[in-house]
Amino acid sequence: MVSDLIVVAERRAYAPSCTFQLMSRLLLDRQVLWVDADAFRRERHAQAAPAAASPPTANTAPDVKAPFPVLTAEDLGAGAHPLAPLVSSRLLARRVMRTAQSHRLRNPILWLASPWAAPLLEAGYDGPVVYQVGPEQLPADADAARACAVQEAAILARADLVLLPARDALPQVPRARTRLLPAAVDLDLFSTPAQRARDLPQHRPIAGCHGHFDRGFDARLFADIARRLPHWRFMLLGPVACDLSAVRGLANVRVAGARSQDQLPRYLQFWNASLLLRHPGAPVRRAPPVTLLEALATGLPVLVAGRSNLGGYADLVTRAEDADAAAAAVSAAAAEPAEWRALRRRRVAGDGWDARAAMVNRLLADLDAHAAIGAIAGR
Repeated sequence: MVSDLIVVAERRAYAPSCTFQLMSRLLLDRQVLWVDADAFRRERHAQAAPAAASPPTANTAPDVKAPFPVLTAEDLGAGAHPLAPLVSSRLLARRVMRTAQSHRLRNPILWLASPWAAPLLEAGYDGPVVYQVGPEQLPADADAARACAVQEAAILARADLVLLPARDALPQVPRARTRLLPAAVDLDLFSTPAQRARDLPQHRPIAGCHGHFDRGFDARLFADIARRLPHWRFMLLGPVACDLSAVRGLANVRVAGARSQDQLPRYLQFWNASLLLRHPGAPVRRAPPVTLLEALATGLPVLVAGRSNLGGYADLVTRAEDADAAAAAVSAAAAEPAEWRALRRRRVAGDGWDARAAMVNRLLADLDAHAAIGAIAGR
């Protein structure tokens, strides 16, 4: 018996999330119905969206197209309408289950990738539950953190399988119910030689940052590095949700906005260095950022400043905590031996999404087998 999946997770318009990458590959064996977790987070519709949720840059990439049906908050009646908060979580959950039936999902497994998905458990669902713990820590806002912790506890009490991005992500969960699901990278995309992007500067060394620039990004340090290397060109590639006033006006810096995921290798493969710059006080994620793995998959030297979770890749990066040291490290990157890039690519060669999907499929097959045994025993 092969079960299909009801996936409740947040969607990102500017890049495929880890959950999205996994589900795109699990489609070979299972149907997937994706439900936007924001549908169950009704307080978001009663106030202005936070900066991190709605990047203000005009130059944002097209919405990531999903290869499976997606239920949005609006589809479920929990959108921005003034009466949306009156729709009960139980009613929303019933609507999800009816949609799953209309798509003829077989013995669906509930895959929750957001703590805000806990209300979906209120609809009487009695099948297997998988909880994929995200790489982010709890929200900085105290009230939101408390609400998030309550929701997560409810899911953990019910989950048959908990997937952790790192061993110590949730130490209170019994190890018998947990498995490690580390960060991964689209190896085929980032390691296959790409054509150089037309808007990359010529005849100059290039360093850049890519990803989502939130308030944890150290824009001031980035600007200080650029000032110390006027003969270099610097690029910010991705949607921006933070103050970049320190960067604006620098002649050798370009805020390029977002690009679709398939376009990123056309930039990264031709950079001389990648920068991962975080404010010293910015929260540390539970797992290494996917942008780090993407840079390493291209072979790029990576400069890290601030507190970042580097996982097993700490020996592949250069650390610098001030602008002088960072500028020196960036300059040295342009002259590094070519074989160093090959070394970085080899180190992440086993960390592709195809390998992660194969591992997850084995875990889901175990859940299928237990569910089948339970069904036989219940007859």
